[in-house]
Amino acid sequence: MTGIWNRRAFLEHASRHLSKAAIDKQAMALIAFDLDHFKFINDGYGHLAGDRMLCSFCNVTTDALRPGDLFGRIGGAEFA
Repeated sequence: MTGIWNRRAFLEHASRHLSKAAIDKQAMALIAFDLDHFKFINDGYGHLAGDRMLCSFCNVTTDALRPGDLFGRIGGAEFA
C-alpha cells in the first residue's frame, strides 16, 4: 500500500548494510518514527484516511532520502 519495504524486507536490507558498514568501518545511523495518534485517525476518520496519511508520510519521507538510505515500515505506524 505505501510502496516501501515491509518489516522483513527492511530488516534483511538493514542487516546487509550494517555488516558492510562494520567491515568498511563506516558509521551508520538509525532513525525510528512512531506516528502519534494514528489509531485516533483510523477510528475517528476511517481507515481510508489512515491509509492516506501513511502513504503521504511515506511519500514525503521517500522524497527526502539520499541514494543508499533505507526506509521501511516496521510496525503499524512505526517506520525506520
